[in-house]
Amino acid sequence: MKYWIVVLTFAVSASAAAQPIWTITETGHTSSVLSVAFSADGAQLVSGSNDKTIRLWDVATGQEFLRFIGHVSAVNSVVFSPDGTQLASGSDDWRLRLWDVVTGQELQRFDGHTREINSVVFSPDGTQLASGSDDHTIRIWDIATGQEVGRFQWDTRRVNSVVFSPDGTQLASGSDDRSLRLWDVATEQELRRFGGPTDKVNSVVFSPDGAQLALGSNDWSLRLWDVATERQLRRFGGHTSIVFSVVFSPDGTQLASGSGDRTIRLWDIATGQELRRFVGHTDRVNSVVFSPDGMQLASGSDDHTVRLWDVATGQKVRHFDGHTDPVRSVVFSPDGAQLASGSNDNTILLWDLATGQELVRFIRHIQDVNSVVFSPDGTQLASGSDDHT
Repeated sequence: MKYWIVVLTFAVSASAAAQPIWTITETGHTSSVLSVAFSADGAQLVSGSNDKTIRLWDVATGQEFLRFIGHVSAVNSVVFSPDGTQLASGSDDWRLRLWDVVTGQELQRFDGHTREINSVVFSPDGTQLASGSDDHTIRIWDIATGQEVGRFQWDTRRVNSVVFSPDGTQLASGSDDRSLRLWDVATEQELRRFGGPTDKVNSVVFSPDGAQLALGSNDWSLRLWDVATERQLRRFGGHTSIVFSVVFSPDGTQLASGSGDRTIRLWDIATGQELRRFVGHTDRVNSVVFSPDGMQLASGSDDHTVRLWDVATGQKVRHFDGHTDPVRSVVFSPDGAQLASGSNDNTILLWDLATGQELVRFIRHIQDVNSVVFSPDGTQLASGSDDHT
């Protein structure tokens, strides 16, 4: 069996035929690719695999120029440091490792977890790492010393979501135990436990200034907390099914939520009022995202469509038909001129927002496309699929 990493580029032309820049097959990984990340400048791509290796690729040429060998089991998560000089990896071998991007050398090995490591993230300043594991802990590590400097312990429930605050001083987590927890990175203390949801927490997000936290839950609710006071500011009631997607507007004054009730709702954070209800989808809404300028919303649904909405009026601006199965992920290009969507029909479609035209159809995956993301300069897309690539 062959295992692919596919990097796609596109031309802004309605008639363009999408072709991969390069595809790694038998010369690359020899088992499923579990994690892929762009460097901040978009020039490099790193991949982690079931074959126990991490590989670094030159995006321009498709050449592998470093292979990081040391893990003895599957590599589940790989991430670049903010400055792009280091890589961190988490594995089923219970170890977190730090690598030098230039030399390929292992700089640190962080031992402590007692089960598989599923997620790894750098602090915004690049001095610490956080790792989440099946051992029901999140651990904070000092990169310079390799020492564990913080441990956040759960009882028996799986951790679904972990995020650093914008200033890197706190962590927020959502779990199957129906709670949102806030942790102080420096003191290792649980600062807050925000109860309220009566079912598992699916999504946790900080406001752009880090002062507030929002979550979406299986109990149909969207909740907002003040981080400093521990006070629940709002419970946004109105959805009549599971809330799958929550996002802050770029200026932090509004929230948008997508739900199994087939609606997108826009909320005023100051008043708690529902400002708009975007109605039109005929099945659940899986993904909602603000445009970079905050003036539009895009949504992807199980009804196979992508829709573009005007935030100020609540009116549908565009209706993008082209997918033949549920749309799982939507993302704006950095300049806000284009939209990409990934679907269970195995394709990624690129749309021109001004005209509503399908610019490019990327056909390479052989199973559902669950996630799409633009490179920082907006010229490339990376995608993740059930086909293990």
